[in-house]
Amino acid sequence: MFRNYFKVALRNLLRYKFFSLINIIGLAIGMAASILIALWVLDELSYDKYNKKADRIYRVERDIFYNNERFLVPVTSAIYGTTIKSDLPEFEDMVRLFPNEFSIEDNRGVDHRERVFFADASIFSVFTFQFLRGDPDKSLEEPFTVVLTSKGAEKYFGNEDPINKHLLIEWGNEKKSYLVTGIIENVPDNSHFHFDVLVSFNTLETYMPDNLKTWLNNYLYTYVLLKDGIEKEQAEAKLQILVEQYILPAYIQFFQDDDPEASMELYLLPIKDIHLTDRMWSIESGGSKTSVYIFSIVAVLILLIACFNFMNLSTALAGRRSLEVGVRKTMGANKKQLVFQFLTESFVMAVISFVLALLIIEIILPYYNTFANKSLTLLTLGKSENLLILLIIIIGTGILAGLYPAFYLSSFKPIAVLKGKMNGKTSNFNFRQILVVLQFGISISLIIGTLTAYLQMNYFQNKSLGFEKENMLIIPVESNYVRNHYQVFRDELLQQPIIEKVASSEKIPTSSNYSDTGFETELLQDETFLSKFYSIDYDYFKTYGIDIIAGRNFSKEYPNDTLGRWILNEAAIKKIGIKDPEKAIRATFTHYGNELETKGEIIGVVKDYHYQGLDKKIEPMSHFLSPKRIRFISVKYAEGKEKEILELVEKKWEKLFPGVQFSSIFLTERYNNLYQNEQKMKQTLIGFTILAIFVACLGLFGLAAFIAQQKTKEIGIRKVHGASTNSIIQMLNKVFIKWVLIANIIAWPVAYYFLDEWLAGFYYRISLSVWVFVISGLIGLLIAIMTVSYQAYKAARTNPVNALKYE
Repeated sequence: MFRNYFKVALRNLLRYKFFSLINIIGLAIGMAASILIALWVLDELSYDKYNKKADRIYRVERDIFYNNERFLVPVTSAIYGTTIKSDLPEFEDMVRLFPNEFSIEDNRGVDHRERVFFADASIFSVFTFQFLRGDPDKSLEEPFTVVLTSKGAEKYFGNEDPINKHLLIEWGNEKKSYLVTGIIENVPDNSHFHFDVLVSFNTLETYMPDNLKTWLNNYLYTYVLLKDGIEKEQAEAKLQILVEQYILPAYIQFFQDDDPEASMELYLLPIKDIHLTDRMWSIESGGSKTSVYIFSIVAVLILLIACFNFMNLSTALAGRRSLEVGVRKTMGANKKQLVFQFLTESFVMAVISFVLALLIIEIILPYYNTFANKSLTLLTLGKSENLLILLIIIIGTGILAGLYPAFYLSSFKPIAVLKGKMNGKTSNFNFRQILVVLQFGISISLIIGTLTAYLQMNYFQNKSLGFEKENMLIIPVESNYVRNHYQVFRDELLQQPIIEKVASSEKIPTSSNYSDTGFETELLQDETFLSKFYSIDYDYFKTYGIDIIAGRNFSKEYPNDTLGRWILNEAAIKKIGIKDPEKAIRATFTHYGNELETKGEIIGVVKDYHYQGLDKKIEPMSHFLSPKRIRFISVKYAEGKEKEILELVEKKWEKLFPGVQFSSIFLTERYNNLYQNEQKMKQTLIGFTILAIFVACLGLFGLAAFIAQQKTKEIGIRKVHGASTNSIIQMLNKVFIKWVLIANIIAWPVAYYFLDEWLAGFYYRISLSVWVFVISGLIGLLIAIMTVSYQAYKAARTNPVNALKYE
């Protein structure tokens, strides 16, 4: 029986070659797009699941309410972890991670800028890292011990065996020797943090012992492992004991501020959720839940468009296949058998389309991986937990595409069919209208979304940032040797004609994380003021073109500027409650940090500038003078001299700092990286929108061809009576134009709702303009007209004599 169904299905595929080809290509493209998106979504959802204990691993985070503001903070102080482990039996273990950047000397004497992670020895019992050499239980027990990944081992020791050899890592003004005690496999790509160098957390007892004992200095990440059977809510309730007994009393005592509305709670963020959870102070920039939702919806929509094509063309062919149905029913076939026959045809097409889709993916996957910075592979779908997705795509597409046509075609009455009363007209004409409307409604919605994403990114690129990002070269600094000889380097650079200004600073605009702390000022009585802060040098504001609107800049003419003098931004002044910035000048400004207070005063106010991305509000920022706290060197150069500046600066660097690794990045490039996810989403949306439109046009093309064939005799009669080619094209286009206009009416409110929700995630955003919707509708209309007009033109150019002989 099934063999017969299969043979008949193949026969019909060959009989209706044109429509079969359109259906197969449409389904193949829809499946390829859906599978590609599914691979990306599965990868985004797989982060940190490689850990065998992932279901019990959580990151401790702080939920702070202070001064009528809420802060979600993933960093804690070192004492959190030790106290949790010693005082709360619900927790099996804990790990603290403290990432920091240092200069590391390799076995050839070359310095490298490297992000090092200080970690407790328990990291290997909580997280799953495969050891290649060394003992996971002892490798990080002792101070000044280090574990390398295989990539790190090759980087610093080449082909040598690193075990029991030493790395020189610079901290402060000296390089210390660290013993290599272990080698592990590289951290998986789908981890929310990556490293090549792990250093024993006990090493910090030497460098910053006071910071390990305070509840106030928060700078690291604390992960906990719950005991089997302990629920997250149960553990979080116990964490509040720490808040009440230790943390809040410490803050109240230090700040002498008993704000009755202030509160803090500790909560546990599952490790599997970290990658898709947006947080300030994240170890690495993560993914986006919004992007996962958007692309999942896009995948379904593209597949639906392909399935709608199949339904449309299959039901459009009803008139041609009605005689076949009538004969089969007369010969004894029942409705169930006919349904199975048509579903078999649909399933055969789905399988052929699936094979073609896999070939398409194999061709484009390497390019997509490069674009998306992923390592996606089709083998992912072969995993047991993902086989269901694969089956849904194949079987679901076959059933969805063929179910309605199967029931519709099998419902024909044999007597009516054999008497020729079907005449190619079917009662499902309205249903085909609905499918075309839905296809173009989806396509127009995607066009609106793509245009909106483009405009939002364009807005980011062109909005005034309050500082000059063009023609700026950024050089990261991790070596103290460079810091100690910065002035010589600066003077050498300023002697070059193409270099206009040079500045050093602890942070630069586009930095991801800024320290923040409490301040007190006479402008706010009995209230602590929260502000971010970082150090700069004398030339920083001049180099970046940041305007001082009140007071003065730091100056060498004022030796006391290094002793607690502050320059605030406008947001800080507004937060304090001062409308006139001049009134803030010379006001006291006391800084609290590391359990110390430094009394100072405000000497200037700068115009607000976007030191973070435009998706974030400009918050209070306080700048102080500390020319020795150099993390970045900013070089302002003449326009159009990108190639020359790179060669010049690197040459000067190698001359003054031999053996110190040189790296640099243009500030514009660094700024664009802030919106990497949004840029990729925009470009990906463009690609998939084009695919969706192409698939929709395939169906429209086939449907237009079918309707043109149906109207062959009518067209012939019209031409005999003098109808022009244009009038015939207009006649056929009227049918489809009406459908596309209805699609716009449906698509516009739906697109508006979802895009307004997406834009709400940006603090600085565009408004949804009417013209975006109008242009998208016109694009959809133009595409439909061009698609139908081709078939209409072919039909209109047919010899009327042949047309009147039709059938």
